Amino acid sequence: MKCSRNIFANRVGEYVYAWTLAEGKPSSGVRACVISTHGARFHGGYFSWPNVELVFYGPEGASLVQPISTDIIGVLTETYPNYETMKRGPYPDYFLSKYQGPDETYEFLGDLPVHVAHRYSIRRPEERPASPPHPEAVALYADSGIPAYKDLVSRHGVWTMDVITVRRRGLKVATRLSTLIKTLHRHGYHYHTIHCDFCRSPLLPFREPSYSPRRRHTF
Repeated sequence: MKCSRNIFANRVGEYVYAWTLAEGKPSSGVRACVISTHGARFHGGYFSWPNVELVFYGPEGASLVQPISTDIIGVLTETYPNYETMKRGPYPDYFLSKYQGPDETYEFLGDLPVHVAHRYSIRRPEERPASPPHPEAVALYADSGIPAYKDLVSRHGVWTMDVITVRRRGLKVATRLSTLIKTLHRHGYHYHTIHCDFCRSPLLPFREPSYSPRRRHTF
């Protein structure tokens, strides 16, 4: 599936999309991804998986609030501090369901390289990443009908993480984090670092706390 511009929404199994710069595979040289979904803690569930580290943006039991909850670009450009990194299992398991809607449309995801490049371009030079623009991003936008997009990506098109989303198919409304990782691996998407941009609140919440990564505060 090709979206509004050039990024690929690759179907991975029945319930997952991997948004990458290459058709049917991860972006070249990229070993990290960010999962953009709704999330809820699968109570008592844990799993293990070799050579994977999970990065979380809020504490166990809490939901995420704006801006991170609606700002996938901020995660991709490392705007928000990590709350916790788990370098080995057992990892807590979560139910994941489709997040995309008015706050994060498929059309928006289809132009992620442009949005990422724009976010980097408005930073001060000393705050920009040392990495060069990703060659696949530059190549994809080389024939863009919008010269400003081509120029922006050629100068600031850094791409360090692919994006993973969950599809809603029929009666299937959620999958588990453990199942998602296994599905990615089975189809050749072998990410070492997985950024978890979803809430960690209980499946049946009752006044669960909220967490703001920007303020580093739970309330």
